[in-house]
Amino acid sequence: MKKLTTTIALSSVMVMAAYAGGDPEYVSFPEGYKENFIHYATINRMNGKQVAALYANEAAMGSIRYGDKLVPGSRIVMEIYKIKKDTDGNPIQGPDGVYERGPLAAIAVTEKSLEWPAGYPVDHRAGDWGFALYTPTGQPKENSLDCASCHLPLADTDYLFTHKLLKQAARK
Repeated sequence: MKKLTTTIALSSVMVMAAYAGGDPEYVSFPEGYKENFIHYATINRMNGKQVAALYANEAAMGSIRYGDKLVPGSRIVMEIYKIKKDTDGNPIQGPDGVYERGPLAAIAVTEKSLEWPAGYPVDHRAGDWGFALYTPTGQPKENSLDCASCHLPLADTDYLFTHKLLKQAARK
């Protein structure tokens, strides 16, 4: 019995470490987001190694149009692409300054809720936002990044890096 308890505890720690950057058991993959969400921006990620295509659902777009905070039920999807490089290994930029997209590497999802289950650790969230990372096919993706800690300093922009871009797109 002691061995079984140790095995279960160790497995739980390994699962938590594998998904430290997101909680797919709380933030589900939004099937059909490309058809049902609004594409609001494509940008170079701050790490200089990826391009992000960003989509928001109607709840997010509608609430940011006239205010600064998004309503519960807002969902944002970020497709994360590797970048194309030239023969010297330098990123290839398009005419708009955004790097040319290579293969899709992952899909990040963030969702705002005021009613997260009690089991969802507060330190895995930024404000009311929860996070998860998925493979290009929509399966949970192992991730050692701590999404919440990067978003926590952004309280003034409702914990979103692309708050300004989202607001601009919603007002068009």
